[in-house]
Amino acid sequence: MNILWGIFLLAFVGVTFAQFMLSTALYFISSTIESSVLNMIPAITYILSLITRQEKLQLQTWWGNGKLFGTILSVSGALTLMFWHQSTVNVTVTDSKNWAIGLVMVIVGVVAFSTWILMLEPMTKRYPAELSMTSIMFFFATLQTGVVAVILNHKTSQWQLKWDLELLNILVGGALNSGLANFFVAWCAGLKGPVFVASFSPLGLLFTTILDTLFLGQGMNAGSVIGSIVIVVGLYVYLWSKSKEEAQEKVGDAKDEITSSLVHNQHTDHLSPYDKV
Repeated sequence: MNILWGIFLLAFVGVTFAQFMLSTALYFISSTIESSVLNMIPAITYILSLITRQEKLQLQTWWGNGKLFGTILSVSGALTLMFWHQSTVNVTVTDSKNWAIGLVMVIVGVVAFSTWILMLEPMTKRYPAELSMTSIMFFFATLQTGVVAVILNHKTSQWQLKWDLELLNILVGGALNSGLANFFVAWCAGLKGPVFVASFSPLGLLFTTILDTLFLGQGMNAGSVIGSIVIVVGLYVYLWSKSKEEAQEKVGDAKDEITSSLVHNQHTDHLSPYDKV
């Protein structure tokens, strides 16, 4: 029952609440501003993981500094790519109130999504079946969002699905973006931790820029190139520092096992054969 309650909370925090905040915010602000705030997911996840002690700051070690520097560099590259590529973001005085409301909603949604990533690691340890956990989570999310939709939308016309591109978008988005992507996120969070998963989020903007250039004919300016390079370098620095940290932890665990084994042997050497039995 505790596991079902935990998955229910996962569905509410990461799907129902976070997605509702992020989607509703688009009524008040542009997608450009929302995308730029979404790139703060690695930084917010890193801060929350330090608060909850899922990650250690370790500024006295070079790999701890490398993880911090890589996270900051990756976020800086994403913001550079976003603001340099879209340098004209106008916020008029009349829209300042709506802009503030939308910005607060995006920030709350990003914090909720980062909290969801943090919740995945302990949950996957308690229930190490990521595929079924994802299925149960989206079942609960469907019930939760259904209740919210009924409360906010009473018109039956809003619930009708048409056999067009919109339906295809819902099916593909539900299968790939929600189902498969969240399964891999849960799986990786259980293996490598929440910050490792969140550090890859700026790559979404990088891949979007590349696909826009290849298929939609969008040109890459200097901001796109520089921001993309900084994202990749920052991600590499973080992953390299993370691998060194894991290698150091394995060496430390091996030393602890050897030390405990020696202490146990020294203790048993002083015992008589009858005591050893």
